[in-house]
Amino acid sequence: MIIASRSVSKLNEAKQVLGGYVEGNEIDFRSEEKVAEFFSKVGKFDHLVVTAGEGAMGNFSGLPVASAKEAFNSKFWGAIYYSPFSTSIFKQ
Repeated sequence: MIIASRSVSKLNEAKQVLGGYVEGNEIDFRSEEKVAEFFSKVGKFDHLVVTAGEGAMGNFSGLPVASAKEAFNSKFWGAIYYSPFSTSIFKQ
């Protein structure tokens, strides 16, 4: 199993919880270059699950626009960066 996170401490914690053979990779999914590097390194695999993204917390009426934009950008652009690989990374 290959897992990735931009937080080394979260990677280490997940590896302990999951046990067995788990390969951890530090990656900032907000960087197009880092995403490309990650996919070229790990090769083909069976499943891709992405839960990455920053959220904006608070009441909608009091949420700063900058916080909402940051949350949107992390979810949207993160998905855009890894989506081109989705046609070529999966095992047949």
